[in-house]
Amino acid sequence: MDVEEHDRALTYLIASLEGMGAPELLQAVVAAGSDSTSTGGQLVASLRALRNNIAASDRTRVRRVLDGLNAVASTETGEPISGVYLELTEAEARAAGTDRLDLTEDGDDLRDLLVLLDDLISELLDDGALDHGSE
Repeated sequence: MDVEEHDRALTYLIASLEGMGAPELLQAVVAAGSDSTSTGGQLVASLRALRNNIAASDRTRVRRVLDGLNAVASTETGEPISGVYLELTEAEARAAGTDRLDLTEDGDDLRDLLVLLDDLISELLDDGALDHGSE
């Protein structure tokens, strides 16, 4: 990618985040990119911030759910609730390929998104995104 393509990708990323209505995430992504002097560096830093914020927000969501459950319920042993599982019927288990779903795990979609962002960042770095100055 050249400087113009980095600029278009960065512009698209920012416009997409603006369209999502997530001002805190947009602010973190823009702030991370603003430290770099090259467009490629801004893009890489912004994508890293996006990736890290997505991962952190999901862990926070899971922790908040478990904390809420522990505030109103308890286990027979008195230990805190550390997971929530959904037991599936036989037909659901066949369709899902598992007999239960762990509701406190990251979803496959989120994991896939994080892997895609990691791959994109690696490709940009391999392509020399940090070496392209602002032209």
